[in-house]
Amino acid sequence: MPVLFARALLVLTCLLTSLQTKAIESMSDERRDWLVLHGVLAENEQPKYINALIYEDSPYLLSHALQPINWVAWTEGVLAQAKQDKRLIYLSIGYETCHWCHVLAEESYVDESIAGVLNQHFVNIKVDRERRPQLDQTYRRALENMTGSPGWPIQVVLTPSGKIVWIDSYTPRAKLHKVLSVLSKKWQQAPTSIENLAKLQHEQLLPKILSSKLTISDTQYKAKYTEVLKGKRLVLNKEQQGEGPRFLRANWLLDLLDEYSLTGDTDDLSLVTTQVKQLLSSPVYDFVDGGMHRYAEDGDWRRPHYEKMLYDQAQLIRVLVRLSTVTSQKQYLTFAKQTISFVESKLKLDIGLYASSLSALSDGVEGAYYDFSDDTLSKSTAWRANSISGATVLSLNTLALPSTAVLDTLQNIRRIKTLPRRDTKAVLSWNALYLLSLTELYQIDPQTTLLSKIESLRSNMTRYWAEGQLQRIIFQEKTSITAEPEDYAWLFLALSEVHWTLPGFLHGDNISAVKTGLLEASAGVDWSDFHQDSELASSASMVLKALHQIVNYSSSIEIRETRVVREQIISHFDVLSLQLNSSNLLLNWRQDDSRSTYFIKPFARGHGVVRVNDYSTKGLVLELELEKGWHINSNSPLRDTLIKTEVTVKDRVLKGVYPEPVFKYLGFDKQALSLYEGVVYLPITLESKPMTHDIKLRVQACSDSLCLTPEDIIIKPYKSLN
Repeated sequence: MPVLFARALLVLTCLLTSLQTKAIESMSDERRDWLVLHGVLAENEQPKYINALIYEDSPYLLSHALQPINWVAWTEGVLAQAKQDKRLIYLSIGYETCHWCHVLAEESYVDESIAGVLNQHFVNIKVDRERRPQLDQTYRRALENMTGSPGWPIQVVLTPSGKIVWIDSYTPRAKLHKVLSVLSKKWQQAPTSIENLAKLQHEQLLPKILSSKLTISDTQYKAKYTEVLKGKRLVLNKEQQGEGPRFLRANWLLDLLDEYSLTGDTDDLSLVTTQVKQLLSSPVYDFVDGGMHRYAEDGDWRRPHYEKMLYDQAQLIRVLVRLSTVTSQKQYLTFAKQTISFVESKLKLDIGLYASSLSALSDGVEGAYYDFSDDTLSKSTAWRANSISGATVLSLNTLALPSTAVLDTLQNIRRIKTLPRRDTKAVLSWNALYLLSLTELYQIDPQTTLLSKIESLRSNMTRYWAEGQLQRIIFQEKTSITAEPEDYAWLFLALSEVHWTLPGFLHGDNISAVKTGLLEASAGVDWSDFHQDSELASSASMVLKALHQIVNYSSSIEIRETRVVREQIISHFDVLSLQLNSSNLLLNWRQDDSRSTYFIKPFARGHGVVRVNDYSTKGLVLELELEKGWHINSNSPLRDTLIKTEVTVKDRVLKGVYPEPVFKYLGFDKQALSLYEGVVYLPITLESKPMTHDIKLRVQACSDSLCLTPEDIIIKPYKSLN
């Protein structure tokens, strides 16, 4: 019997292996057109190797599907199998437009000797960081603690229990082969010793920072916030002196603009203005097609790192809109609109969503698409030619785009070049961030074409919801990867902004579904590894920001549920220990209205909104809109005990700005009430140009069954953009 059983097991194993092989080959045939189009496979070539990544909905993972390594994607099942087999794990994290990720792949992952070591001794897991942001954040933090400089690719050797044995970024082929060979040999000889050492190292690289107390005094918080704010200013000033590499740091710039609006400190405004002007007039901003490259490799914005990321474009638009708002300089909006043109022309997918990025490579050469070295160009006072590593890259002389005719000429030269490859997967949170940026621009420039983009993107995102369950990735019209808390947070913030910006309060049902998903996805998460900012604000900070907004604009039941999740998040951190790299978590720590837009002010728990409308040098109009079933008292209520709607400027109550009320009988009162409901307009004449004093609007909102406490809504009137 034992012999028969063994034979049967062997036959079954062979059959399963054969079926798996046939399934992989079948999927390879299905993916063939994509593999050929993207240069992974030659047109008449038959792949020598095919691994399980052929099933994945990610251009980055698919580019590794024909390598000799037995790659698998990250799943809980793979981790459990590694634990059961007592094998080391080799984890490789990268993304499609990462230059050194592809160098590592072309040097080492096609090497059969390295593949032999990995296949024999390791479970080999490949991760697209854009699909698994929390996983990426965890090991990026560990890499930074190990080397001091986080970057991609990230390579990690883990014990079967998930403890870090070794971690590094790019390593040459010979070194990688040696490291893997030595570690596999030591694991075979002394696994317990390696496990114990890895456990100690893991705790050092990923220390827990549980909070010792959940409350903090106003004095302590303000001191910590001031310390971190000072650090931002110091770093930005150092960068202006030529220290690199140099990123946009959009969240810092938005923070400084908020500080300027609160304090009037022109040093903050000057710092932001200088940063933005330097970027826009450098080769890092592509004034030909629009949009910015990912970062500058130097401190003078001279040498672009040529990738173009969707999230960078969205953040640049937000900064430009905000800066235009506070300076009244329309030139910033010109660049914002050109950046939108780039996104719409180069990143928009057939499904109505937007690709995650554009590669740095064109015909295998970094930056070749942006090189004008071989082209005859007439001289122009608008731009200058920069020699960068043997290439000629253009940049503006001033903050003024060339004429349309000149731009057409430059774009026509580019059209004969090979466009850099797109990473055609759509990332939910990045699309939501782009939606938010479009909406903030619409608030100060309500153009019909912009409105159509907002509505199109919003509706196309909701098409890919599967029974309320959000998916993070859409690739070739298929969804994959359950949405992360940050996806829910960004989508909630973006949809809320659309809901309050456009008339009619049309998107409450969608917001409610996302709100529920956010609370479910965020409950029980270990947030210790998700507090550090990168190009985007940290996951913990954005979830906290969204939770605060729910508390400010939701029902009492939702508020109770939200506060439970909020306490779970902040229990992981001691706010006084947060540093510059966690500044967004510190910024969003307090439970206040941390919305930064100037022209939209929700009230009445989100059932009402004030919009700054028809802004001109002569004055402005406050547009109040209330959801059906809600109202505010008029400026002349029929009883002295009722709170009247009132506008105050510089401690002076304005007269003659209020419309005629409606008189209604409501179920809870036998006397008629003098009310405003629906849409109400309050015209305000400016006393000075610009008006420098805040406008205070006092209202009390009621439904047919309850009245909320009176609210003072503060509007900050900035210079005219008209």
